[in-house]
Order: sequence, then structure tokens, then C-alpha cells
Amino acid sequence: MAPMQGPKGKLVEGKLPSVLRPMLPCVRAAVDVIAAWVEHGAAPPASRTISRPQGASASDLANNCSLQ
Repeated sequence: MAPMQGPKGKLVEGKLPSVLRPMLPCVRAAVDVIAAWVEHGAAPPASRTISRPQGASASDLANNCSLQ
């Protein structure tokens, strides 16, 4: 059975846009950081919560996530 796909996440995200953001950009950024850590010996970032960028548009949030 394929993983569940569909609008459920979009429904919740759409109801709380000031609180929630898409996860995919941050997951991709995290995988890149982990790969650099494992493959090149780069130091991992300190554990912390990634804050929501002030003034970011919905498009910015859906396409970008900086772990810096």
C-alpha cells in the first residue's frame, strides 16, 4: 500500500497559516546537513527549533527553509 497522500496536511495548514508551515523544505535542508556531516565531517548544527521567518510569504515557506 502506498503512503497516504492528499490534501489532509493542506487542510490543517490552510486553517492555521500563521502557525504551521510545510515540512518538506525543512526536511530537505536537514537531509543535506546530515549528508554533509556523515560524508564530509562537517559539524552538525546545534539542536534547536527553527523559527518561522517574519514576513515570509506562503511561497517562501513552501519552497525554502534555512537551518542557519
